[in-house]
Amino acid sequence: MEIIVFSPPQNPKSAGSLFLYNLADEIRDLGYTAIRIIIAQDKTGLFFISVDENNYIPLATDTLEKLFDPQNSLIIHGENLHHKFFDKFKVARYYLNRIGALANIGVPRIDEYKIAWDNNFVDEPDFVLRKPLIKKPYKESLLLDQPRSIDLTYIGKGVMYDNKFSRLPSTLELKRNWPENNDEYLFLLSMSRFLFTYDVQTAVIQEAIYYGVMPVLLTHFPLGSMEELLASYPSELRACCLLINEFNELKSGKSTNFLSNFAENRNKYITTLDEQEKNYLDQLRKLIRSIQKHFKLTSFDAVNNTQQITTTGSNQNLR
Repeated sequence: MEIIVFSPPQNPKSAGSLFLYNLADEIRDLGYTAIRIIIAQDKTGLFFISVDENNYIPLATDTLEKLFDPQNSLIIHGENLHHKFFDKFKVARYYLNRIGALANIGVPRIDEYKIAWDNNFVDEPDFVLRKPLIKKPYKESLLLDQPRSIDLTYIGKGVMYDNKFSRLPSTLELKRNWPENNDEYLFLLSMSRFLFTYDVQTAVIQEAIYYGVMPVLLTHFPLGSMEELLASYPSELRACCLLINEFNELKSGKSTNFLSNFAENRNKYITTLDEQEKNYLDQLRKLIRSIQKHFKLTSFDAVNNTQQITTTGSNQNLR
């Protein structure tokens, strides 16, 4: 039994994409057979897949059964795909966000195994698996105790909920493609005070806290209410974030507790992230065992045979 992980092309700007891209390698590191399949879309919305990350073929409802044995394959893919491509296979759908939070609306089937990045992303998940993906500087040493005079607006996935969301006055707009350089992005965080974000489910919030920026949550989307959003945040993360009304109270001088407690709360949150990273591979191993039990599988292969699989076809323009 081999594990096939579907991933978008490697994209260091997207934590979810990067996590799925690395997942096949991490499963192999545990001694299991794992194959990475890249899935991408063209401008018309058609899906294409690649095994070698160079040659792409169109994805139809019968494509995968021509390449893999459905009886001896388990597929892991993100929440935003339709089950019609995988109906012959055992499937673990990974809810890295809520269905409907991204452009492609996923359609699950009843017997899929449900992995969740967060308990609130899907009802009654079979397993919760998350891993901190905090960017680190390549060349520079950052000074986090320097004066901070910059405030940032981040729209991110918020544009999907309301295309009228825009940069707040007296702030710089942090974008998914700006700053382009990783060190410049982290240097900008190290000099910033507040991050006003319309994307409330993004690794940018974690990275902001890690590098000393105080996030201000401007919306509850894609969740139904602010109460639901806050319930989805671990207590250590919630303690490091402000709602816009809390920021206004802070700005008016009515409350100063957040500022005085931020350093301590930030350290607690970083400790939580460190523990998640430390325990991640052990949790991944438990996930594989749980999937085996769910589908009543005897075992997964422990020999990597990815070189036996090839695809043919011309490269497609998927930008």
